[in-house]
Order: sequence, then C-alpha cells, then structure tokens
Amino acid sequence: MLGSAILLVAADVFVAPAGLPPLETAVQACTSWIAEPASWADGIGEFPANTGLDQSGLGEIESVPDFALPMPEARRNMHHWQVGQATEIYFITASDVTPVCHVVGGGSDDLFPSGERLLQFLGATNIWENQGETAREDISTHRFAFVADPKMELFVSYALEAGSRTDRPQIVSTIIYNLDN
Repeated sequence: MLGSAILLVAADVFVAPAGLPPLETAVQACTSWIAEPASWADGIGEFPANTGLDQSGLGEIESVPDFALPMPEARRNMHHWQVGQATEIYFITASDVTPVCHVVGGGSDDLFPSGERLLQFLGATNIWENQGETAREDISTHRFAFVADPKMELFVSYALEAGSRTDRPQIVSTIIYNLDN
C-alpha cells in the first residue's frame, strides 16, 4: 500500500546538487526517501549515491542516539544516516514500511541560522508550499505541504531566536505521508 501510494508522487529520482549544507542535505534525504522510493528500491545502501546526497556528505550509520529517534509508531524497519560534523550534525531516520522520515540536529554551533537558511531553501525549491508557523515557548514550528501531493507534509522546528541553548537538539524536522486522507 505504501509503495503504490507514494509512487504516484514522482516517477524519476531527483539528484541533488553537490555541496548542499548539512540541514538541507538531511531534509532533501527525507524528501527523496518518502517521495521517491525508486531512490532506494535497488538497496538501502545505494540511497545516498542514487540521490546524489553522498556528494554532500550523507552517510549510512548503524544507529542514532536515542534522542534522535522518531516517535515510537515510526520505529519499524529503520534506516539511519548522518551528515555534518560535531559543530553541526544531523541524524536522519527513515522507515521502509512507515512513510515517515525524521531529522534531529544539534552541535556546539547555534543552529538558528541553519533553520532560517532551510526555510529560504524550501521556498526556492518550489516543491514545498508553506502552510504557516506556530510558536510555543521558545520553539517555532513551520509546516509545509508537498506541492505534487499535499498528503506529504514537512514539519521543521527550531529556536525562535538566535543564541538559544546548544545542550539539546536544536532542529527537529519530520516528513510524514498521510495515508489516511
């Protein structure tokens, strides 16, 4: 059911330009994973190269820290990648049976500028439509709908302002394909 629902979104695999910044690489990985299952149909290990994201440093890893795992209902048949370095690192987790891909980022650098840059990147791609922003405490969450199929949604959460704490995950992004609508 998942494969047939998502295959309608995109027939050709989008190959990302080399040298994307780490957060854009992570979100593009999730976009490709959910919207383009052909990018991993030849094997999970081929996913970074098939999407061109290996050129931006996306690498497969065996596991992610517990704090970087997605919500429990999405923890089936998980696959993990990492991009970035200690000052700005992102863990990506996707399932090959549940249409969810999750990114958690942190590091010693303030990642507020990375979150702002991601919003500009998403606006420039013309594949995501901004659905609005909500703020709660010191976190801002931005919601986007995939233009080709609005059942696919992207949520990006990060600090409301620069200079926030760096001792916790600073950016959380999740892409969900809603099979119920």
